[in-house]
Amino acid sequence: MNDTKVSTSITLDIRIARWLKEAHYDAEMYADYGQVYIFSRVVSTKTFLWMSRKVEHRMLIGHLYFGLLAAARGVSPSKKWIIDVHGNAYLDSMNELAQKLSKEFKLEVHVCLKTERPRSLPDEVPDVD
Repeated sequence: MNDTKVSTSITLDIRIARWLKEAHYDAEMYADYGQVYIFSRVVSTKTFLWMSRKVEHRMLIGHLYFGLLAAARGVSPSKKWIIDVHGNAYLDSMNELAQKLSKEFKLEVHVCLKTERPRSLPDEVPDVD
């Protein structure tokens, strides 16, 4: 009889990205360095001659740092995470997100306004689900 034991786990990065998506945030995890990107979708109208069309853009409005990247910023990743906000208009919503994360994961979250405007992404960036 073979007594092989197998265990499975999900990285914190993936757990956080899934939690954010379930909470209706547009978020993606890149690599596994302890960083999740948070996006906002913006619709604009492009006009050429007499024709116009609506175009959806993704704006990078925040970075959530934990793990190694939080440690590199001088905080204990097991006690405190950091959200860098891109855009004054998103500061309140990122503070609200920080409160939800703090409650869900039982740790402190520091929110820092990093830039006054959100970062726009090139149109050719694929939409990953």
